Amino acid sequence: MLFGAATRFLACTAVVLGLGYVMPGFAPGGFSGAIPAAVAASASGYLVESLLGPAPKAQARAVVGLFTCAGGVYLAQFIVPGMRVPVAGALATGLIVGLVDFLVPAEAG
Repeated sequence: MLFGAATRFLACTAVVLGLGYVMPGFAPGGFSGAIPAAVAASASGYLVESLLGPAPKAQARAVVGLFTCAGGVYLAQFIVPGMRVPVAGALATGLIVGLVDFLVPAEAG
C-alpha cells in the first residue's frame, strides 16, 4: 500500500503542476501548492485503501484515487495561499490520477 501512496503522491504532484499550464483558472501556486495537495490526496487515499483490505483491486484503487485526489486538490486551495482550483480542474486531476492508479500495479514486486 505504501507503493500505491507514493505513486499517487508523484502522479498528483505532476498532474497538478501540468494542469496549471493548460487549464484556465487552475493556479496551483507552484510546488508550494502542489505538494500539500498531493500529500492530502495520498494520505487520504492510503487511509481509505487500508479500510478496503490488504489488496484492493485495480478498479477500487482507481475510484479511491479519483475521489481522494479530487477532494484533496480542491480542499488544498482553502489552505494554500495563491492556489485556485475550479471544480472541473479538481475532477480532471482526479480522473488522471485514478487512471494512473488503475494502470500502475499496487505492489512494487
